[in-house]
Amino acid sequence: MNSSYSIIYLSLKPTVQEQIAIGLLLTDGKEAYFHYSAEKFKHVSKLMSSETFEFIKNYLSGLNSEIQDTKLSSFDYLNYLSNYRNNLITFSKPVNINIDVTRENFKNLFEKFIFEYEKETVTHVLNEPSGIYNSVKTKLYPEIKQHVNLDEKLTSDKIPTLLIPVKVAFIGKNDAPVTGEIINFEDKFNHIKSRVGEYLALIKAFELEKIQGKFFVIGKEPDKNSNVEQHNTWKHIKDSNFMTFVDADETEQISDYMKNHNVVPFLS
Repeated sequence: MNSSYSIIYLSLKPTVQEQIAIGLLLTDGKEAYFHYSAEKFKHVSKLMSSETFEFIKNYLSGLNSEIQDTKLSSFDYLNYLSNYRNNLITFSKPVNINIDVTRENFKNLFEKFIFEYEKETVTHVLNEPSGIYNSVKTKLYPEIKQHVNLDEKLTSDKIPTLLIPVKVAFIGKNDAPVTGEIINFEDKFNHIKSRVGEYLALIKAFELEKIQGKFFVIGKEPDKNSNVEQHNTWKHIKDSNFMTFVDADETEQISDYMKNHNVVPFLS
């Protein structure tokens, strides 16, 4: 078996490299378990400023959301995380381990390296896109792959004004950037909020460079009665004057735009 784990650390005093283990990711490239200790984070948060606390909380929430979208169960991305530094959160180099990726094995590792195990909050994914993500990618990606970079992880190395890493479904350019993100508006609200927040961070980064781009959001209208917060978010995006909402069943609008505006990949 070919499994690896990475420990997530909070940097309490970056200048002296004082760190505390807060979370764990275990994967075999197909299946992954992830969890960070909210209880441990609550205790160490007393040592942080309110701004730092909010940043880390949003980052961890976004990381959890991203794993829900099955992007972090690849070894390449584990290596990327271990090389990325933001002075507040770091990932250990992936450690190979000869165990199966199961909940019980994850529990044992978590309690060994991190803290008390909280089963109900552990994120578990199989690396098989499903639902709206799978349907959009199956239909849209073959039509636009020559115009854009797909499932791209953007960092400040690629966009200097970008404050945090942001994943997008696709990114291209003509005279300006052309990006797109897929959002499941029937997901848990904090997951949606995290995905939208990351996407807005990307838009803000271009705005700081005084660049006006074309920013697509792909999704479906959620049920208004059972998903009130989700529906409000969907409506705000749909009515936005700086994002373009496209129904998941009408993605030919995007492929047509790519062809008509001579869009090419953002990154060579």
